[in-house]
Amino acid sequence: MKKNHVILLCFFFLFSISIFFASCSRGDAVNWKEYFRDDYGTYYYDKDSIHYPSTKKTIFGITVRNKEIVNVWLRCINKEKGESFKELITIDCAARKFQFPDGNEWDNLLWNKNAASENRIGPGDTLENLFRKVCPE
Repeated sequence: MKKNHVILLCFFFLFSISIFFASCSRGDAVNWKEYFRDDYGTYYYDKDSIHYPSTKKTIFGITVRNKEIVNVWLRCINKEKGESFKELITIDCAARKFQFPDGNEWDNLLWNKNAASENRIGPGDTLENLFRKVCPE
């Protein structure tokens, strides 16, 4: 009877180790969701990276997350080259504006039809779909 317990214990140990390595092998476990597609490529946001970097005080003096400001990671995969690049974006949901930490390739890709120089998110803009997904209504 003790032999059965040892076999069962060994089986459980090997099963636990295999589960551990399987979970560690996921590497960069991100949850990329598509939000836009055009002639250049496909645009994704990492649903798990959505966070609210600032706080505000309620009328009762309690500090809570300010859900008007959202940070989220974006990714674009070029149709022709298959290249991919990632960038963190900050969206001001109340003002319908966006900002990247540095001027970069995204500035050209996310050109807004209505107010490109002001980084506004207007109707029909590339980022409007993303705005609807990450900003609370």
